[in-house]
Amino acid sequence: KISGKEISSVWNRRRPPTVLSDSVKNIIVREYVARESQIFLSSLHHLLNTFLVSDPDATEVASRKPYQLLVARKIGFHVPPTFVGNSVGTAREFLQPLSDVAIKTIGMAAIEIKSDLHPDFDCLRLYTRRLDRGEIEKSLPQVRNCPVILQPYIEKDFELRITVVGESVFSCAIYS
Repeated sequence: KISGKEISSVWNRRRPPTVLSDSVKNIIVREYVARESQIFLSSLHHLLNTFLVSDPDATEVASRKPYQLLVARKIGFHVPPTFVGNSVGTAREFLQPLSDVAIKTIGMAAIEIKSDLHPDFDCLRLYTRRLDRGEIEKSLPQVRNCPVILQPYIEKDFELRITVVGESVFSCAIYS
């Protein structure tokens, strides 16, 4: 056991998925228990009154990619033309002049998946993907099922990941 008085700082990288006991059978009750557990974890830093490297509430807002795009544009970053939504017709119009497109999630880039075929595989990561014209046409009808972000694909030399903690700035380049 750890006393809250022993904790001086918390780094909240990601909220872990809630692992429920198999004794909770009813799906509605499972959803309720999972939601309550997440609310408890989200509130824990307020109860501990400690230094947070990343506030869960601020991180949740900042993880919304449409919001990120608005903030980036507002502070002067160049943001390419962007489609956000699930209208197949509007997406088709947006994609008309493009040969390659980047498709991105709106927010959450991972989902939990359990199946009999892959019992050890419990997480699917949905990274930004490059689609060519053929892949776009094949995938477009699926947009109606789940909102996405579409942008012209832009070749890159590398990506930067930048983290600010207080007055300190940490950065790294990702070559992919």
